[in-house]
Amino acid sequence: MITKEKFIQYINFIDFQLNLVDSDQEHKYILGILKEIQKSFPKDNNGHCEVSHYIFDLNFGKSSPESEYETPDMLYDRLTN
Repeated sequence: MITKEKFIQYINFIDFQLNLVDSDQEHKYILGILKEIQKSFPKDNNGHCEVSHYIFDLNFGKSSPESEYETPDMLYDRLTN
C-alpha cells in the first residue's frame, strides 16, 4: 500500500506538472505515476479510477467555487476507509 505521504507527493507533483508544461513527454510521465498509484487504488469493475476522476474531472478537488474542496490528504483517507 502506498503511504499517505507518498500519495500526497504524487498528487501534488501531478498538479504542478500539469500547470507547468503541456508536453507529451510530461503526460507520459504523469500517466506512469497514475499507474503506480493505481497499484494501491485500482480501477473498479467498470473501469472507473477515483484518483483519475479527482485529478481530471474534479480539478484536484476544486471542481467549482461552490463545491467543498477535497485535499489529497482527505482523498487518501476516503480511499483507505
